[in-house]
Amino acid sequence: MRPLILGGTSESSALAAALAVRGDIEAILSLAGRTQQPAPAALPVRSGGFGGMAGLRAYCEAERIDAIIDATHPFAAQMSRHAAEACRTARIPLLAFTRAAWARRDGGHVRVDATLKRFRGDRDSVRRKAVEAAMRGLLQR
Repeated sequence: MRPLILGGTSESSALAAALAVRGDIEAILSLAGRTQQPAPAALPVRSGGFGGMAGLRAYCEAERIDAIIDATHPFAAQMSRHAAEACRTARIPLLAFTRAAWARRDGGHVRVDATLKRFRGDRDSVRRKAVEAAMRGLLQR
């Protein structure tokens, strides 16, 4: 399997680390290129835009990508739309990680209610469990 991880979040970093130790998966981590010095990744990294949905689809065809994992930041809505359309037209599976929306509290303070916080356990074990469950579903296709 050769998935493309659309990254830029802590979840994408955790997923990249989990997939890096798998001998049966040749994942590539894609970053938008907005961070001048991104944290080192455990997978091969490509940086920068694709040139829209058509560019993303062309990249997937050229690199023999057989699944896209959208683990982008919630503000990267356009990238998520491009990923969904590229997957639909190329007929490859899309796995999208989502986060709960920002919620405004009394007094105007904003907090993030991340879905992962609903689970019991420390943050790393929760991420690991979520990644494992998502990959099981993707690999069963």
